[in-house]
Amino acid sequence: MCRQSMEAQNDRQLSAAKPRMAPAVLRIVLSYALFASLWILLSDRALEAMVSDPAARVQWSIFKGWAFVAVTATLLAFLLRREFLLLASAQTALRESEERLRLLGDNLPNSYVYQFVREKGGGTRFLHVSAGVERVHGVPAEAVLKDASLLHRQTAAEDLANMPALETATMQTDGHFAMELRFQRADGQWRWLQVLSRPRTGLGGMCVWDGVATDITDRKEAESAMRESEERFRAMATTITDGVVLINPQRRIYFFNAAAEKMFACVAPEVCGRELQALLKPGANQPRLDTVFDELMAAGQGNLPGKTFELVAQRRGGEEFPLEISLSTMCLRETTHIVGIMRDITERKRLEGQLSQALKMESVGQLAGGVAHDFNNILAVLMMQISLLKRDRGLSPALREPLEEMETEAKRAANLTRQLLLYSRRQVMQTQVLDMNALVDNLLKMLRRLLGEHIQISFARWAYPAWVEADSGMLEQVVTNLCVNARDAMPKGGQLRLGIRVREINPEEAKTNIEARPGTFACLSVSDNGCGMDEATLKRIFDPFFTTKEVGKGTGLGLATVYGIVKQHQGWIEVKSRLGEGTIFFVNLPASAPAEPAAARPSLPAETVAGGSETLLLVEDDRQVRRALSLFLRGQGYQVIEAGSGVEALRLWNLHQSTINLLLTDMVMPEGMTGLELADQLRGRKPGLKVIISSGYSSELLGPGGKLAANVLYLPKPCEATLLAKTVRECLDSPSVS
Repeated sequence: MCRQSMEAQNDRQLSAAKPRMAPAVLRIVLSYALFASLWILLSDRALEAMVSDPAARVQWSIFKGWAFVAVTATLLAFLLRREFLLLASAQTALRESEERLRLLGDNLPNSYVYQFVREKGGGTRFLHVSAGVERVHGVPAEAVLKDASLLHRQTAAEDLANMPALETATMQTDGHFAMELRFQRADGQWRWLQVLSRPRTGLGGMCVWDGVATDITDRKEAESAMRESEERFRAMATTITDGVVLINPQRRIYFFNAAAEKMFACVAPEVCGRELQALLKPGANQPRLDTVFDELMAAGQGNLPGKTFELVAQRRGGEEFPLEISLSTMCLRETTHIVGIMRDITERKRLEGQLSQALKMESVGQLAGGVAHDFNNILAVLMMQISLLKRDRGLSPALREPLEEMETEAKRAANLTRQLLLYSRRQVMQTQVLDMNALVDNLLKMLRRLLGEHIQISFARWAYPAWVEADSGMLEQVVTNLCVNARDAMPKGGQLRLGIRVREINPEEAKTNIEARPGTFACLSVSDNGCGMDEATLKRIFDPFFTTKEVGKGTGLGLATVYGIVKQHQGWIEVKSRLGEGTIFFVNLPASAPAEPAAARPSLPAETVAGGSETLLLVEDDRQVRRALSLFLRGQGYQVIEAGSGVEALRLWNLHQSTINLLLTDMVMPEGMTGLELADQLRGRKPGLKVIISSGYSSELLGPGGKLAANVLYLPKPCEATLLAKTVRECLDSPSVS
């Protein structure tokens, strides 16, 4: 403690000792007066009774006086010694107490104690200030005792101006003075100080303020950081698109952000104070939230990974929706709270359903394509053999008629496999740039005859050409199949509306459909006011062989074929329907820039289709198909060299390359070589070699966008004998292309 403070303390000790000495003096005086009175009274009476001689009595009186002096001196010495010992003990205890108080005041962390008086002139004088004032203000206690204004000058002006009024109010109410103020330390640093004080009346009637001042800068900064953190959290929780809910240890909701209000169609006051279960569908098969809460609360903050699961929630109006919620813990004011992040996953569930449906359609398409490929080989043999039999001019009418029926049924079967290949997107496209308006216009007359007079057809054309790059035959089948499907939904008649428009799809719109993408698209719409479909039917309408018609009245491939064609054209289909309200299909195809029409390949008149004497290399892995083709081509006059694989074809080429004029090959063959690879190798040895590739579905035959590879003639499998003869003759007669 500083010297000035010690001197002031000693003065206070002396002042305090004076009142304590007065009772001691009074006790000594009273003791002495009592003893003296008894001594005089008793000694005189005893002397009169015991000594009768006057002279002796005088001598004894003198002795009695000296005895009184000795006894009273001894008594006074005893009394004084006793009082001085009591006083010394009290002073020692006082010093020890004051030392403890001094050490307590000096060692308070970030604090100091003080006593000051407010003088009549308005000035302030400190009676005592502990050493901690230097740690807090950077000013020694001695300087503060000399000049109290040192601390006042450090105090912020607005806070210093408010202090007198607060002091006056405290004195009037006999309460406690409490204030938080800012001050600038001696080193220039601004900090926060909390002042707690109480007034009392001191010596001379002065008002003495006893108090403690504490540096609360760290607390203020922590509070500010907490406020900023809470503001950031509220800002985040207010702007985030996911619902945020905070749950207290009593498992009651006390925070519900704006996104959650929108999600549940309610306001926060309606939800706060309730349990989370109040937001869920009653009686649904929900996870046991109580168990999850128990696990999270028992583990504490960060000791258990958050739990995410799906629930069935319910809006205020009763509407149910799928909800994904992630629950985790956070520590807030030393207690564990639960944070819930909620997301309405209705759209995600819808997209997941679309993806699942698309994957299913892809799998079914692969299966259908494989079946069609094997079936095509069987049909190729049948149709070629029938064609060979019909060439026999001596065939009786009784046999020719069954053969023609067999040929008709074989063509029906071939058409069925073609639809399967269209569904599986393995049918070769021969594309051109065409106007959707013109395509539908050209079909209207045929559609009116096909659908019947009880169906009223209207067509809303786009004001400008709607160009797409597509196979016109395939698109005509799309329009026809959709219109037939609409007619079947209106057995008693109705209205069929066709429409064409060009639409721009932005990224946000594309997110609503798993198959959509941004860009410019030509959209064909086909709508009816028929019976409509329920949700279960909508999920299966593109499945092959699925039909709602009676047995024998439909193959179930109409819409499946539409789906395959549209997908092969890099487009997608959307459908909307309700029972009793009709159905509308939207076919979206990538828009194309208009292009110059390609020059048509000149074809031979039917009567000029004939055979020849050229040598053909026939490559086909199926023995029956190879044999049937070879018989027909030899019947046309050609020389045919047969090979069962690409490897065997290369070997035969080395033997006969100078005589071979045309390669007729299947696409998919064993031993790791395709028809295109074989054609490339042989053309490398003989540029300008004529090539025909036969295939039922092979996607390897297609270039980008499903187009036919360049410099290759395509022969579908199965095919009629006349088409085979015509294709071979046209290829041989066409100019060579290197």
